[in-house]
Amino acid sequence: MYVICLCGCKPSSKVKGQVFVIMNSGNSVKMAGVQVFLLDETALRNRIADINKDGGFEPALKIANDTFTKAQVAANLVTLMLQNPETEGFRSTTTGADGDFSFEHIPAGNYLLYARSSRQILNNAEYYVWFRKFTAESGYTYTADLQNDFNLMADSSLQRYSKTVGSVAGDESEAEKFIADKTWAGMMGNYGLSIPDNN
Repeated sequence: MYVICLCGCKPSSKVKGQVFVIMNSGNSVKMAGVQVFLLDETALRNRIADINKDGGFEPALKIANDTFTKAQVAANLVTLMLQNPETEGFRSTTTGADGDFSFEHIPAGNYLLYARSSRQILNNAEYYVWFRKFTAESGYTYTADLQNDFNLMADSSLQRYSKTVGSVAGDESEAEKFIADKTWAGMMGNYGLSIPDNN
């Protein structure tokens, strides 16, 4: 859909989608209550550059006394960074009962959708980190679902790493949460964020 603006201004765009998990059975589980971030890539790089000038996350991570805690603290700091309402180009919303979300009045640019969640299955927990990039042109409505294809935790190398950490730590569920925390924070490293001990 293309919107014609008669006032001479550039029409904005809209992005909508659903967050869901496709099970082995083929059924989909719609993920309600998930915070979804829409981030302008240029704004993200600029925000991270400012954070790095002030020492990044290193001062806060010094108080964490073990690897698991450091990963959790780094993940929490990333979430706080993304939730900053004063950063132009950062938006967030929470999915509805059907896992749906939408963002309106989006200027043209390069964006990423970023979200994380978990789901309890009997005695185990599954963790998800969704990451999707797209380019918005003026006046269009985009559909961008976050599902298995965009779940970073589905990567086979991360799954093997999680099992290795779990066997060492003796708790596979805690190991998977640790990997999810590292992944959530670590993706920001691609945009220049310096996170000690997140390699």
